Amino acid sequence: MKIKLANTDEVIEVYENETLYRILKRVYKNDYFKYLGAKVNNKLKGLCSKDFKENDRIEFIDITNPDGHRIYVRTLSLIYVKACKEIYNDIDVSINHSLNKGLYTELQYKHLVTKKHLDAIKNKMQEIIDAKKNITTYFLSVDKAREIFSAQGMMDKVEMLKYWNKDTIR
Repeated sequence: MKIKLANTDEVIEVYENETLYRILKRVYKNDYFKYLGAKVNNKLKGLCSKDFKENDRIEFIDITNPDGHRIYVRTLSLIYVKACKEIYNDIDVSINHSLNKGLYTELQYKHLVTKKHLDAIKNKMQEIIDAKKNITTYFLSVDKAREIFSAQGMMDKVEMLKYWNKDTIR
């Protein structure tokens, strides 16, 4: 099937069940790594998506695109929380709001958080990034999400789920 690449205005042939990531690597061999996501007919998609069809318009987006920047920030936020939890299991991480070109976060820990702690978190984040693991999105029932958040001591999230008006959450 054929699709149109919005970035270059060219029409290319794609294979059945080919992911956006595979297309990206094939078309942009030397700089595929700078793209963070894609829009299929202006709808945001992850690079693992195969959700497109004949004659769709695909635009690969990088950090200079507002959606690409949001993908970048959210991904780093996930990596940050994962690094904190892997090193200090009982640490409470809050990402409160954006601040200039960064994020304002708070760490609640049984000890005073020092530069040594922050360096360990930074190093763990780099280790996670270097491992190049995929981030998988799960869709769960609200009850299952509540169970997971309770087990992890995230009672603020359990409380927020009281106001969730859908059957599933991702």
